[in-house]
Amino acid sequence: MDENIPFARELFGPIGTVTTISGRNITNKIAKQYDILLVRSVTNVNKDLLKGTGVKFVGTATVGEDHIDKRYLKEHHIGFASAGGSNTHSVVDYVFWVLFNYCAEKGISIKKITLGVVGAGRIGGLVALKAQKIGICVMKNDPPLQKLQPHRKYHSLDDLAQADFITIHTPLIHTGPYPTFHLFNKERMLKMKKKAVLINTARGGVVDNKALEELLNQGHIRDAVLDVWENEPYISLDLLRQVFLGTFHIAGYSFQGKLNGSILLFKKLCDFLKFKKRNPGIKKDKKIKILLAGSRDGLERTVSWIMNQVYDFRQDHERLKTILKIHSREKRAKMFDLFRKDYPERDEFTEYQLKGKLPDPYLKILKMLGFRIS
Repeated sequence: MDENIPFARELFGPIGTVTTISGRNITNKIAKQYDILLVRSVTNVNKDLLKGTGVKFVGTATVGEDHIDKRYLKEHHIGFASAGGSNTHSVVDYVFWVLFNYCAEKGISIKKITLGVVGAGRIGGLVALKAQKIGICVMKNDPPLQKLQPHRKYHSLDDLAQADFITIHTPLIHTGPYPTFHLFNKERMLKMKKKAVLINTARGGVVDNKALEELLNQGHIRDAVLDVWENEPYISLDLLRQVFLGTFHIAGYSFQGKLNGSILLFKKLCDFLKFKKRNPGIKKDKKIKILLAGSRDGLERTVSWIMNQVYDFRQDHERLKTILKIHSREKRAKMFDLFRKDYPERDEFTEYQLKGKLPDPYLKILKMLGFRIS
């Protein structure tokens, strides 16, 4: 079991003997010793890992599943479960933190921007819904959903090229009718308006990182925010130097998101084993924290200031930039993983109650973002 699955021993101990190990160190030799394999995104679960093992069930405490060879699992009658939906609010918080902080820093009115949402599932759909209710002009792109929902309005990627911000929320898919690998290649990004900001919290490979680096350097794209990178943990240093915000694949790493993912896996494993479900014994509820709210200079500065009291992602950006001083490629990669392993506890906006006087329109938006209003 990946050591980065929260409360692993407490949750899964009643089911059997639990061993935790670094996700990148799980090998075929190790897998042969176990019946159940629970991982996060850094472990590639495929034929090489599972051949000749007795593994009966694989679970990933993540939303993304591109590190899992689900075809191999199905062919070998190995059970599978993921944690879809567990970190939705965590990622949505991250995206709106970016939008409000960027607009506050650049002096942009958030209600005058156009937001392109690529992938309108659980996360992208909620981003779009909240943005629309805030008053942001939203364009959604999702060909698979468009096919299932022809009555709803979707836009082409060419339409989204005119957006001020584009936020990506697709899985990484290499084949089939809707591949997303390098969906944002050089040609696609050249169509974007020069003042656009590209945000990727999905999977690194959805964006051609080399092309993005080149276009940022040439000024064809104004800014980029990357939480995910190609070739993690061996990320591009030149690209890191150019992005407005770079973090280490932690957009979904809120306390609630990680705990929800672990509990969801516990329940799905119980179903697979026909193990009588019991209370996991882990308390999800924490005391609501109080934030003192007060007006700053305008909506964007007020909301971003309140968000930054909860968590300021610029500290993660500064932490990640410290790898620029490390000469060894392997040491940089280990540091990237260490940042994720030792990530500080971060609560979602829903865990905070605001006290203080604010204009009603501001309170309405903060409530929409998840904050509790006293």
